Amino acid sequence: MDILSESFIALRRNAAAVALYVFGISGLNAAAVAVRVLTEDWFKQEAHAQFAHTYTVLSSVFLVIVVSLAQVVTFAKLGADIDRPLWRVSGVREAITRFFRIWLILNLLIMATVSLPELIADGPAGDGLKELILLLYVTLVVVCVPMGACVMFRGPETLEEASRCFSPLLHELPRTLLLFLLGALTIVMELSYYGIRESMPSKWTAVSLSLLLFAVSSFIECFVFAGTWLICMTHREHGEDTDFDF
Repeated sequence: MDILSESFIALRRNAAAVALYVFGISGLNAAAVAVRVLTEDWFKQEAHAQFAHTYTVLSSVFLVIVVSLAQVVTFAKLGADIDRPLWRVSGVREAITRFFRIWLILNLLIMATVSLPELIADGPAGDGLKELILLLYVTLVVVCVPMGACVMFRGPETLEEASRCFSPLLHELPRTLLLFLLGALTIVMELSYYGIRESMPSKWTAVSLSLLLFAVSSFIECFVFAGTWLICMTHREHGEDTDFDF
């Protein structure tokens, strides 16, 4: 059975958890978009510039924290089900204690690449730097879930173990590239959305489309996580992870 079929079966077995993640994350992100879209004119006023900046930073950090927590809880459940009974956590508290940090770091890096271009001055040098940051953003979005899944699967306790976390992605490169392609699809959808948002007939249309976009992206995240988990299991079964620590 190929990795796409196995991943889909894993998500179907955990339909309730996946649905909760998809609707929760998409709803939260769409609500954030709604606030910005519906109050866009107010935020653009110079008198409200400081408040707008503070709100953007605080709301972004809050969103990152909530998304990271949701990823830990949902992905821990998926991982335990796919690799039962070998991989397990005792409960939500242990999952958060062990894995919240890695997802928070990855999501903060993505948030930083989104925010940095606004701080760079226009001009030839600035435009080149913005393009570089955009490339970094695309790379982080594509590799974020696979990297987080590898760290969760192995649960490294030392730097030496951490350096070997990502070897399954290299040993199973064709399947890894397939998952990267799915991750890149979310970027294409996001860029397409921002490209056509200004031409939408109403602000509520933009909000509704963003809800759909985030729902599809969240489902793809779960799909990529399941696929990466299966790659890690294959890597272990081939004898590459003889020192695997459960």
